[in-house]
Amino acid sequence: MTIFQNPHLEMHHEYHTVEVDSIPTSILVWLVDTFGPAGKRWFHYNNKIYFYNEKDYIWFELRT
Repeated sequence: MTIFQNPHLEMHHEYHTVEVDSIPTSILVWLVDTFGPAGKRWFHYNNKIYFYNEKDYIWFELRT
C-alpha cells in the first residue's frame, strides 16, 4: 500500500495553518503575488493553507 505524502510537507516542522472549505481565485492570486508560487512559503493541502513561518501566517490573517 502506498500512502500519499505532500511533497512540500516537512515532517518535523511546525506549520501555521488556516482551515478553508475552498480557496477563491482572489485569495490564490493574493497568495502568489505576496508569497510567490506554492511550495516554499505556503501550500494548500486537504482544506488547509499551510504557512512555513508565523509572520506569513499573520500577514495572511491581517490581509483584509
